[in-house]
Amino acid sequence: MEILKGPLTEDIISRPHIYQYSTEALEIYLDYHIQQKIPLLEKKGVISLWRAWGFVKLCKYMGFKYNGEYFLNQLALKPFEFVKSKTILLYLPEIFQSMRNDSHQQIQRFLIKKCKEFASVAHNVLWYCKVEQIPDKSKGRKVPLPLRENLPEVTSILEANILKHMTKEQNDFFNTETEFFERVTSISGLLQPKQSKDEKKAIIREKLTEYNKSIPESVYLPTNSNCRVVGIVPTSGAPMQSAARVPILISFEVEDYPGPDDDPILTHGGSSLSTFLPSQDNAVMPFLKLGDFSNGNNRPSSAAAGGGNSLQKKKTLRKQQRSSKHLLDGLGGAGNDSLLIDQDQVDEYDVMLGELDNESNCGAEDENNVSPKHTPASQIAVLNVKSRLHQYNFVTNKNEEKFNASSSQVQQDLEEQKESSPPSQSEIDNSFVKTMTQQRHFSTAVQMHQNATAQVKSSVSELELRKTIYKPLTTAQQRRGTTVAKGGIGMKYVNNVYGGGGVSTIKPKRKTMTRQVEQNGSDNNNSPNNQRNSHVKKANVRIVSCIFKVNDDLRQDIIALQVITLFQKIFKKCELDLFVAPYKCISNRTGDDKTLGGIIECVPNSHSRDQLGKAFEIDLHQYFLKRFGSEHSSEFKLARLNFIKSLSAYSVVSYILQIKDRHNGNIMIDDWGHIIHIDFGFIFDWSPGKDMRFESADFKLTKEFIDIMGGHDKAEAYQLYITKTVQAYLAVREHYCEFRNLIQLMFYSGFPCFKETSLQKLEERFRLDLNILEAGNHMRGLIYNAHDKWTTKFYDHIQYLQNKIVF
Repeated sequence: MEILKGPLTEDIISRPHIYQYSTEALEIYLDYHIQQKIPLLEKKGVISLWRAWGFVKLCKYMGFKYNGEYFLNQLALKPFEFVKSKTILLYLPEIFQSMRNDSHQQIQRFLIKKCKEFASVAHNVLWYCKVEQIPDKSKGRKVPLPLRENLPEVTSILEANILKHMTKEQNDFFNTETEFFERVTSISGLLQPKQSKDEKKAIIREKLTEYNKSIPESVYLPTNSNCRVVGIVPTSGAPMQSAARVPILISFEVEDYPGPDDDPILTHGGSSLSTFLPSQDNAVMPFLKLGDFSNGNNRPSSAAAGGGNSLQKKKTLRKQQRSSKHLLDGLGGAGNDSLLIDQDQVDEYDVMLGELDNESNCGAEDENNVSPKHTPASQIAVLNVKSRLHQYNFVTNKNEEKFNASSSQVQQDLEEQKESSPPSQSEIDNSFVKTMTQQRHFSTAVQMHQNATAQVKSSVSELELRKTIYKPLTTAQQRRGTTVAKGGIGMKYVNNVYGGGGVSTIKPKRKTMTRQVEQNGSDNNNSPNNQRNSHVKKANVRIVSCIFKVNDDLRQDIIALQVITLFQKIFKKCELDLFVAPYKCISNRTGDDKTLGGIIECVPNSHSRDQLGKAFEIDLHQYFLKRFGSEHSSEFKLARLNFIKSLSAYSVVSYILQIKDRHNGNIMIDDWGHIIHIDFGFIFDWSPGKDMRFESADFKLTKEFIDIMGGHDKAEAYQLYITKTVQAYLAVREHYCEFRNLIQLMFYSGFPCFKETSLQKLEERFRLDLNILEAGNHMRGLIYNAHDKWTTKFYDHIQYLQNKIVF
C-alpha cells in the first residue's frame, strides 16, 4: 500500500476530476495541499466539484489542529447539509466538542440553522447545552487542553440564541417535554443505596402514581421520538442494582407519533424553518437567505444579471460577495444567529466567480497550460455545474442584450404608430369585446383548475393527516385504562426484571383504543391543535421501558454507543452476518442544583444474565437447553447461531473500546439467543477500582459461553465463532481512520476514560503494521487468551460478594 501511495497521490493532484466520487481521494487532495502549504482557497473551484462527502472521514478538519482554518471547518460541516435529523443527532457529541476551537463561529451558526429546520435537533442541542454549561471538576482532566476552556460560555450563548428565535408554541412544547422527564428522573435522586428494596419501591410508585394523573398532552420519549407518552405504569417502577447510585426502571404506555419534526403544532403554517425565522424588527438581515436564490424578491442588480463585459460582471459579483461577507462577520460577533446559505449555492457561486476570473484573464494564460481544468473530462464537469447554475437568479442571460434591444425597438414602433394614426372607435370596441371574451374563457379555465386542485389537496391532506396525526388520550382514567399482563415474550418464568426489581415483565394487551373527537361542525378551523385532534384514529398502545439515572455521567456511554453504531455500519457494508444492538441514551441535568444524570433506552425482549440466574438458578448453557430445546433441535441451533453472531461482534467491540466492568448484570440475552452488552461507563483507559485493570482479558469468554458453542475449542460451533471474530476484526481494520477521527474529536472532552496515550493505544490495537494473515493470527491469540480466563471468573466472584450479581 505504501508503494502505491506516492503515485496515487500524484495522480489525484494532477487529475482530481477522476476521483470526485471518493471521499478518501478528497482527504488525500486536502492533506497534500496542507502539507505543501498551498492555499486551499485557490483550489476551491476544484474541491466544489467533489460529489463524495463523508462526515466521519472529514470531521478531523474540525479539530484543534485546524483551528482557524475557515475553509476546512466549512468542508467538515458540509455533509450535514444534506442529511436527516437522526444523522445530525448521532454525531452531536463531536460537533459540540469541536466548538472549543470554533474561532469563526461556523459550528454555532450551523447548529442554529439546523435547530431552525428540525425541532428534534433543537431539543437535543438545548439538552446538551445544559449538560456542558457546568464543567465536571470531580474527576479531573487527564488530557490538558491546547486552548483555554471555553465550552461552558459558548454553550450558554448558543442556548440563548436558539431560545430567542423559538415561537411561544415551540418554547412551551420544549419546556413541557423537559420538565416532565426532569421530574421523572429526579425520583432516582430521592433514593438512597442504604434503603431497603421495599422502601425504594414505595417511593417510586407513589411518585409515578402522582405523575400519571397529569401527563401533558405533547410528551414524547427522548430516547425514541416516534413514541408519544399516554400513560405511566406505576407498578413497573423498580430500583436497580448499583454500587453507589440507585437507577430506576419505569415503563410507559406509548402510541405512535410522527415525531417533533412533523408535529403540526411545531410546523403549523409552513415548514419548521419558516416558523423559526427571526422577524425583521429585532434581527439583523441574515447573510444570503435561502429564499434569495429561489424567487425574484432579492435579485442581484441588473449590472450583474444584465450583461456588460466580463470584467464588469466580475466586479459586481465581487462587490456583492464582499458585502455579504461583511454582514456575516458582523453577525458572528453579535449573537451568532445568522442563517447560512446552502453550501451547494456557495460552491456554485464561487465556481462562477472563478470562471469570470478566467474569462477576464484568458489572454494572459499560457498556451501550454495542462492543468486539470483544461482537460476534456474536467470541462464536462464544469459544464454540468454551469447547467445547474441556471436555476438561480444571479446567472447572467447571454441573450439579454438582444432581447432588450428587440423589446426597445418594438416599443418604439408602437409609440410611433400610436402618434401617427390613433385607432377608430369601432376598432377599440372590437378589441374590447375580443379581450373580454378571452378573459372570460381564461377565468373559467382558471376557476376549474383551482377547484380541481383544491379537491386533490383536500383529499391528500386528509390522507396524510390520517396517517400521521393522532389525538392523545384525554383523561387520566383513559390513560390508566390499559391493563398490563404479566409475563414477557417467551419468558413466563422470569419475575425479577432489569436488576432484580421484583416487577413482572410487562406486556400490553393487544387491544385497540378508539379516541372520541367532538364534532363542532366547523370545516375551516385549521389551528394546530385541531389539526392534531381532528381525526378519529385507532392506535395500539404499547409498553416501552427506560432507565433513569441521577449522579451519573452518561456521556461516555453515548460515545461507546456511537462507535458501536459505526461497527454496525461497517459490518453491513462488508456484508458480514454479525449482530450488535446499539440503543439510545440521553444525558441531562435535573433539579435546582443541575445534577448530572440521564435516560437510557431498555433493550426490548431481553433480560440480563443476572436475572436469568436468579430466576432459574442454572447456568447459561442449561438455560438455552430449557428455553430452546435439545442441542439437536432447530430452535437451539438457530439460537446458538444468533449467540455466535453477536458474541463475535461484541468480542471485537470490547477489544477495540477496551470495555470493562463486564459482570453478568451488564450482559443481556434476548429472546432469540443474541448476547448484548450494556453499560459502558468503563472504556478505553478507565476501569473499575480506580483503574486497577483487573480484567486482563480483552473480552469476556467464560466457560458457559464455551459450553453453548460445543464445550471446547475444537468444536464446530467454536471454530465458527473464531472465524466470524477474525472476519469482524479484519473488516474494522480497514476503517481505522474513521474510528480515530471520531475519538480524536472527543479526546479533549475531559472524560476520565481518556489519557495522553489513549490515541496511541487505540492505533496499536488495530495492528496496522501487520498484514491480513498476521492480523488474523493476532485475533486468534486474543481469543485463546480470553478463553475461560481466571481473572474474568474472579471478577464475577467479586461482584457476587459485593452486589449479589449471579454468575
